Amino acid sequence: MRILLKWLICCFSLYLAMFLFPQYVNVYESPYIIIAAGTVLWLVNIFIRPLAQVISIIATLLTFGIFSVIVNAAMVALTDAMFRGLDITSFWVEIFIAVLISVGNMILSPKVRRS
Repeated sequence: MRILLKWLICCFSLYLAMFLFPQYVNVYESPYIIIAAGTVLWLVNIFIRPLAQVISIIATLLTFGIFSVIVNAAMVALTDAMFRGLDITSFWVEIFIAVLISVGNMILSPKVRRS
């Protein structure tokens, strides 16, 4: 259940950014691209983000954790680069998506019972 919730948070974050910043988030072909891009973002967060966090541990410690937002935004940028149907043209929108995912996981994940 927790994995499904994190996937939904990734999809919703991309959708909300597309809705709030239509000039910076371009979706090509169909609206279902958001679901596919959310899935790619979810997989990047599962497999690549832990490695990026380990590599950047010194910078994260020196900035008292603020650099982790940059790492999360880099994962959004990596998803944008890997996925052809989505185009995010602003770094600040990538940071907004990263913060939205972090806040969504922080608020909703503890409410789901661990099994």
